[in-house]
Amino acid sequence: MNARSDTIIRGWETRRKKYGPSGKPSATRRPSDKITDAEYFERLKSLCKIEENGCWMYQGFLHKPPRNYGDMSYRSKNWRTHRLSYFLAKGPIPKGMVVMHTCDHPPCCNPDHLKLGTHLENMADCRAKGRYYYANLTHCKRGHEFNDENTFYITTPGEQFGLRQCKACRRGHHRIRHGWPDELAYVVPPAPLGFQLVRVFRYVEGSSETVPAPHHD
Repeated sequence: MNARSDTIIRGWETRRKKYGPSGKPSATRRPSDKITDAEYFERLKSLCKIEENGCWMYQGFLHKPPRNYGDMSYRSKNWRTHRLSYFLAKGPIPKGMVVMHTCDHPPCCNPDHLKLGTHLENMADCRAKGRYYYANLTHCKRGHEFNDENTFYITTPGEQFGLRQCKACRRGHHRIRHGWPDELAYVVPPAPLGFQLVRVFRYVEGSSETVPAPHHD
């Protein structure tokens, strides 16, 4: 048996598992364009577990935390379940707007727990409630602490909050671009103001030297 025949056989086995012994879709299965929005909404609701607090917790596919939103197919396209619920229950979502949870439960699909907002409003709400993952980090991925001396903020016009960056990592990236070895770029402390490090490759042995310079590292 050649590779092509083996591929065809495995393809038919997959179709039989999906559609039954015939390997063909059922004639009673309606295409997505024949299903009404009301039926889609009822299908979505049937896949949710209704909690005591009113949340409709989606029981289908969920992304990994902290972004554990649900996914569902709607007219041959993949949608986030909370956006689909809002769309089916309240109408189209304007361009540039996001669907926010008032209950702070990403898997929830209850339209009464959803509202529209801008991306900045969503981020501000997320930070205010302590749910923003990166804002809760105390150290960068290389173990440097986010303190006043080691934190750099990047802001853009219109943003209330800045993006935090580690100064030690920024310094390491800059050093690597200028020829430093990776094993030293992130561990050598910055030179005193007005000095720059030279003979850095001997730093491991404790014998790096400094010379006056008009700029600092």
